Amino acid sequence: GDKIRETLSQTGEQYQKSFEGLLDKVSPPLTEELSQIAKKIYAPLENIIPATDTIDPTPWLKEIKKIENKLQSVAKSEPTKKLLGVFREMKQNLGGKSGETIPDYLATASDTVKQSLEKQLQEGTASIRPIPVQEVVRQKIEFNKMMKDKNLFDRTDSDSLSYLHNLQSVTKEMLEQYGTKRNPIFLDALKKADGEYGAYAKRENLESLLGESIKGLVTEEPQYNPLIKALQKKANQKFLKNNLGPENYQKLGDYVDVAKAMESIKRNNQNPSGSGWAGALASIAGGL
Repeated sequence: GDKIRETLSQTGEQYQKSFEGLLDKVSPPLTEELSQIAKKIYAPLENIIPATDTIDPTPWLKEIKKIENKLQSVAKSEPTKKLLGVFREMKQNLGGKSGETIPDYLATASDTVKQSLEKQLQEGTASIRPIPVQEVVRQKIEFNKMMKDKNLFDRTDSDSLSYLHNLQSVTKEMLEQYGTKRNPIFLDALKKADGEYGAYAKRENLESLLGESIKGLVTEEPQYNPLIKALQKKANQKFLKNNLGPENYQKLGDYVDVAKAMESIKRNNQNPSGSGWAGALASIAGGL
């Protein structure tokens, strides 16, 4: 009995290490909260953005208006109310007063920003002040945090808060356009930071779904069924593929097969004799 439990424990630990190795291909393990990791990832960007560089926030307002039109209804759900609250705060912070000329402090703004403001002034609309690029980067981080808080990152969700993805996409386009036209060093750093953050976010998603099942393998009698169910559940397949990536996702079939074999050996060989049973377990786990 002791030999059986020892072999089960060792094999479960071996399986766990192998599966964690698969997750390591997505990103390194998270050693702190993702929000703290994000600050460190994006912090270097501020050092390569001149303090005087600004961006026209009009694309934000256009996207907000487009989404608001889609959300028109007599009564609104709580998630929709929260989303509209985010939009309301953004519009209040971005809104400006009508003016006849472009103010002196915008002398360093890009020609594109100046032309946009001049057009608005000529049409008699309220002027929208350009905002520092650094502020747009910080807003991008805030959008990431909002989406993670609502478990929406990299998922298709019918909840209205998923529209934050649309706004985040517009934010990315604004920053990439700035980098392409005016700051190529920033553009390269942004792409690197986005890739790194995205990888960590996917690792966090996977651990949220599979973490408890994986921990259940390092016991005297490892439980494989919870992990098998999570990996085979139809509703999880798109999520798993998005977060693992196509290449890693293809390997899940092997992990499921091995887990089923281990569960079968454990269930059908409660009192094995000789070393054949232990050897079978080791052989199966080694196959990963």
